[in-house]
Amino acid sequence: MANNKSRRAPARAARSGPPAEPARNGRRGGPTARRRNSQRTAANQSVGKGLLILDYFRHHGQGRLSDLAAYAGLNASTALRLALALQARGAIVRQPGMRTYVLGSWILELASSLLREQPLILHAHEILVRLRDETGETASLYVRDGASRVCLDRVESRHGLRGTVDLGARLPPHRGAAGKVLLAYLVPDEREAILAQVEAESGDDPATVRRELEQIPAQGYSISRAEREPGVGSVAVPIIDPLGHVGAAIALSGPLERFTVERMRAAVPAMQQAAAQLSVQMFLKS
Repeated sequence: MANNKSRRAPARAARSGPPAEPARNGRRGGPTARRRNSQRTAANQSVGKGLLILDYFRHHGQGRLSDLAAYAGLNASTALRLALALQARGAIVRQPGMRTYVLGSWILELASSLLREQPLILHAHEILVRLRDETGETASLYVRDGASRVCLDRVESRHGLRGTVDLGARLPPHRGAAGKVLLAYLVPDEREAILAQVEAESGDDPATVRRELEQIPAQGYSISRAEREPGVGSVAVPIIDPLGHVGAAIALSGPLERFTVERMRAAVPAMQQAAAQLSVQMFLKS
């Protein structure tokens, strides 16, 4: 018996000893994993910096390398390396004989792909043209993206005097009729989170906005006067899908001296009919 116990004792000692050292490669926390994480981090940072350079052109038509570097917070060598990579892809182009860069044709290809894959834009454009022709004012399509509203499509008024918004422009959600329509139909928690963000970033008191938002679902439209651009007014209606969700808004805008509040209200029935038509088309498409 004593001999048996003595033979088993070393086994117990082996089990109670320090854990075996993990494999040096392939295990969590090992050199290989750390190297892979480091590579992913570097790649993510490079992508983010490249996107910042492209973002520069949302606000400027062209720019020198120093402008791109300053906008993206990069040193000159990093900015040059990323600019060359973007240039090789065709995302940006250096103008011949100049030191300035502009967007390349690859960006246009991306935009064309977006238009092909966004049935909302395809169906809405004809409706916006009809609204512009019926009212004489600029017709626009907006969606919400986070705490901003984005102009997806726009048909300009034929009048020389008109307000302007670039396609893809990101605008405050609480200034302008379209933004308030998109806010008004959000669930309360999501709406309050956006209003809190607006207050923190702009210092605007959301109490007045809340009162306006409460009225919009009952009346079915929103009117704004010189909230975002002096002298320009707008009216917007929601695009409500058959399930009752609001994901977009149609707006008409123009100079207040021509596009008065009375004319805005008079345009609401045609706008609501257009929104209903677009909702049905989108539902059938889906």
